[in-house]
Amino acid sequence: MAPSLPLFESSKLTSLFSNDRAVWTKCVQSYLDLLPSRFTIEDLVRYYVREIDPIYGFVSESILHIHLELLFSHLGLSQASGRHEQKRPDTVRHILGSLGASGQAKAMESVFWTDARNYGLLSLLFAILYAASSMMDIHELQARRVCESQDPGDIEARINAWHDAGIFFFQNSNMIQEPTLWTLQNFNILSIKYLNMREMHIVVIWNHLAISLAQQMGLNRMGSTLDDLTHDSTEVVSSHGILDNMLWVNEVSPKDLPQRELARIIWATLLRFDWFRSAHVGYSYSVCDSMNQTSAPAALLPKEVLMLRELSHMVLADPNRPSPTVFLRIHLDIGRIVRQGSEILLRRHSQRQKCQLTFEETMHMDRQLRDVKSSLPKYFDFEQDPTDADNQTILQEHPYLKIQRLFLQEQIHYRLLRLHLPFIETEIQAGHSSLSMETCIEGASISIAVHEELERTNNPNRRVPFLFWHLLTSATVLQRIMMHYSMPQKRQMQLLQSLRHAVHYLEEAPQPVSFSTNVHLQAALDLLRRFCQGG
Repeated sequence: MAPSLPLFESSKLTSLFSNDRAVWTKCVQSYLDLLPSRFTIEDLVRYYVREIDPIYGFVSESILHIHLELLFSHLGLSQASGRHEQKRPDTVRHILGSLGASGQAKAMESVFWTDARNYGLLSLLFAILYAASSMMDIHELQARRVCESQDPGDIEARINAWHDAGIFFFQNSNMIQEPTLWTLQNFNILSIKYLNMREMHIVVIWNHLAISLAQQMGLNRMGSTLDDLTHDSTEVVSSHGILDNMLWVNEVSPKDLPQRELARIIWATLLRFDWFRSAHVGYSYSVCDSMNQTSAPAALLPKEVLMLRELSHMVLADPNRPSPTVFLRIHLDIGRIVRQGSEILLRRHSQRQKCQLTFEETMHMDRQLRDVKSSLPKYFDFEQDPTDADNQTILQEHPYLKIQRLFLQEQIHYRLLRLHLPFIETEIQAGHSSLSMETCIEGASISIAVHEELERTNNPNRRVPFLFWHLLTSATVLQRIMMHYSMPQKRQMQLLQSLRHAVHYLEEAPQPVSFSTNVHLQAALDLLRRFCQGG
């Protein structure tokens, strides 16, 4: 049975460490025995950083490696041989770990474990292992030898056990009384399981709690990266009232520039989810602009985060330098636009009015979204000349930009689709195409095309949960327009081909409980299926 929702913490491990080391060792070791060899751990961590985190934005690679080295030293995990060598051939991958758990983690007695906060780092490791492996298919998992058995059922059980272990150590990290940046990362990464299960109530609760803790830690009042470098590194003396006795109020010291930049990354991710969620859950969000005095993270490469004082003002002031965090900054811009619609709809709902934007309000937000699109750096813009040598060099040197580019385009055009969707019925009845219908067709086609490209390249992000709902909406919109509005046959066939891809995926993908138990959603999928067969 999975551990309970970690809203109520435990101090069991720190108490056991002080009072009964034998029981502590047995308890901790039972979870450490779930870990694969260090070689496999590092392989999964690299996979997570390379394939998954560019879309989520939960970590800074260089800082993560430093923290994991600290953890490994207290788990007795020796350095993985060949870590900095070129990628090993598959034969070597299969040999390593084939005789069992070589280099197995040990529950070593250390003063490190007297601090409950450090269990948050161990939780983070298990969370990353789960997040990485949950995005792989069974053949990839078998090739990586994530556990001794190659049976699919045993592998699935091991992956779920990693998540359970992450929850257990998270509960023991004193995350409410002494939250750390690891606490906030755990809320984000452990919630990936509930995103995959479409249990949005858990994700919403965790995000609210993480934001509240982050605010108490000061993540909403950090200023900019340039501010950190232009001010002296003395602690700011201020009164927090009843919080003065809480040791974690100034968790991110002004002297620790890398940690402060990591804090900005984490805070930006929390805000992004908070603002986007408002369009889907209650029209509400937690953080308004007046309560946020932290700038988006600087456009820095992971290694540059560790050497901030060595960087020039020109480097730090350029918001579009190719880096993993530009994606976050642009998403914050989109999130602010999404918030506007949520505020209007919340006000209308409270006044018992129809919860719909006017066409004028829609066009105002339409222009804002298109302004974001037109101001994208060229490496995120599909309308750039594909033969541009400089742009190709940037994309080759920073491969994560390609997947970020796909998701940015999908997000912008899907938001445009959602904005204009209420107005296409009028245009269908009028028998002529105009802005809203064309915007919806374009948005639906782009959402489906993005998924087609993810499928074509077998990219793990094709399993990102929200794509299921975006595809369902896109397919429904195309079917509605094609059924009631005549268009040239060539265009009709192009849209029908896109629609068939979307329906095929919706049929093949694991369906969320909220979908499979909803007769209206099932009826919608049946209608789409019959339309494709008849077309």
